[in-house]
Amino acid sequence: MWNAFDKASAMLDEEAGGVVAVLDRLDDALAKHSLFDRISQLLEEWYAKSADRYQEPTSSV
Repeated sequence: MWNAFDKASAMLDEEAGGVVAVLDRLDDALAKHSLFDRISQLLEEWYAKSADRYQEPTSSV
């Protein structure tokens, strides 16, 4: 039974274009930096740029 399961899974993966390899690469990328960390970094960069744009000009008078 397990051999049939493995064979059917491999056939399905091949038909789908190698989804398992893509998911493995996704898993590796997420292990380096989680989706939460990636979103947090983007938000921090966005907020930093926004803050720079809205700072009051300093006067040298």
